[in-house]
Amino acid sequence: MRSQIDGGHDPIQERRREQVIIERDAKVPTFLQAAVKTHEKAKSGWKQADGRNARRWLSSVKAHLAPLLERRVDTLKPRDFFDALASAWIECLCVADNVFQRASAIMEWAFAAYPERAMCNPVPSARVAAEQKRAAVEAKAPPRDPAYRCTRVHASAPCGH
Repeated sequence: MRSQIDGGHDPIQERRREQVIIERDAKVPTFLQAAVKTHEKAKSGWKQADGRNARRWLSSVKAHLAPLLERRVDTLKPRDFFDALASAWIECLCVADNVFQRASAIMEWAFAAYPERAMCNPVPSARVAAEQKRAAVEAKAPPRDPAYRCTRVHASAPCGH
């Protein structure tokens, strides 16, 4: 400690600065906390706020973005969203599209709620990368049978991809 003082540093000020950083970081929510807050705000404007679609909104985020749920929103990068949704983007476009929209809404809420963290929404960049990847995969794949329809059912109707 004496060497810090001799070097012109104030150990008490350093400790206070570190404490402020720790407290500030503790206030930034995880992606799951931000998703729950966004869901609560969004569903208040829905006709059937407690219906099946309201339940699916949050459950699809939990299912497809599971690796991101416990991470703080200010640490998320476009690559994280791309990696989490890469397989869904190839398999079923409508599911990935819905989850990308929801993730974008969550990150927009986080940016509005915590502007001092200087975050930006990484989801649009991840979406562009996913679209490019899908185009590359489809270019290499043999053409689909025109009669092919995705058999997955979403919102009580086949997705049509």
